[in-house]
Amino acid sequence: MMKYRGCLLLLLALCTAPVLALVDPFLTTQTVPGWMAEIQVWTDADDQYHEFCQGALIASQWVLSSGTCMTDQNHYLDGLSPGEDPKFLVKLGANGESVEVEKFYFSDDYTIALFRIVKPAQATPLALSTMTATQLLGSQLTILGKEKTSAVFHTFFNPGVTATPVICKINGVEFLLDGAYCFVQTKLTTSSTLYKATATVIDPAAANAPATSLDKAVTIDRSGNLLYLDFRASRTYACAEDVGLPLLVKAANGSDEIAGVVSAAGATAGLQVCGMSLANVFASAVAIRRFVDKTYAEYDFAALCPATPVAEVSYTSGAGISLQWNSVKGAAGYKVHYTTRHGQVPIATVNVQTQTTINTVLAHGVDYLVAVTAYNANCSSALSKPLAVNVDVH
Repeated sequence: MMKYRGCLLLLLALCTAPVLALVDPFLTTQTVPGWMAEIQVWTDADDQYHEFCQGALIASQWVLSSGTCMTDQNHYLDGLSPGEDPKFLVKLGANGESVEVEKFYFSDDYTIALFRIVKPAQATPLALSTMTATQLLGSQLTILGKEKTSAVFHTFFNPGVTATPVICKINGVEFLLDGAYCFVQTKLTTSSTLYKATATVIDPAAANAPATSLDKAVTIDRSGNLLYLDFRASRTYACAEDVGLPLLVKAANGSDEIAGVVSAAGATAGLQVCGMSLANVFASAVAIRRFVDKTYAEYDFAALCPATPVAEVSYTSGAGISLQWNSVKGAAGYKVHYTTRHGQVPIATVNVQTQTTINTVLAHGVDYLVAVTAYNANCSSALSKPLAVNVDVH
């Protein structure tokens, strides 16, 4: 498998144009739906937001996308300090509202991402399909996108589907193209107009599945988390910038529901190569629902308790001190905890209500350990970092 992967990486590196959006899709008469999300990320280099990934609104404050975006294929996240989170913005619909992202989550395998926006969106969210991975097999799914591209042919890199296997030799490495029609270059032809592509969900081990060397090289996922798309009948397919777009299936009432999310556009090998005879990997509705339920619960649990305050102490004249801490969102009040001779003298707690500072005079020559918690009707925060205080030291 490494032979194919290494050569595909060489193919990508030798191409000058990036792969973009839906290739040769159909024009639709629909307007751009309000649930369609464009996820943008702030870059310090030019002090502005850039398109980062695609997604869909699935609840008033939640946008579903692909965790593949977080692998940062365009290097938008480069330059962040250790521990620093990127700053995201979500733009909804054709000319809809732009909303900042409060928090983001992604699955361990990077197939799914969820973005929590700071305020409820006005657009109608998309529902998640209840179809299982088995039920999805044979279904025709639709991808909607706002950009259309066309393939750029190069006979050396893209000889096309041939009856006789073609061997490409690049930098001494042989790469067998036995029916794999790979467009490693595309060019943008239109944008901001709605297009669609259609594909059939297939079992990669079935007799009618693509059977090129690339398709055979991939390890087939049997967990139900990932399924595969076959674009050969429609002669349209997705590429790199479609990652995060929902795959739509019709519900019983005729409305669109999400059956999956494009996670690795182009090739079963997980590389961003476009091709009709290559199956596309996507996260199934089953995996999405599991991750969504877990993430919603995690967010709700975290929202029960206020955040931990950050406290600091300053010394005043004589034996006086001033203890201050930041105001915490959602806190109904604060408690100050202190002790002397930690482990021997019990910890005392003082409820200071909504105050965020206290001033007091301490005894000389006594070591104090002080910390603060925030509380609300549900629960209390964790202790702030304990501060060692001794007025004789200052």
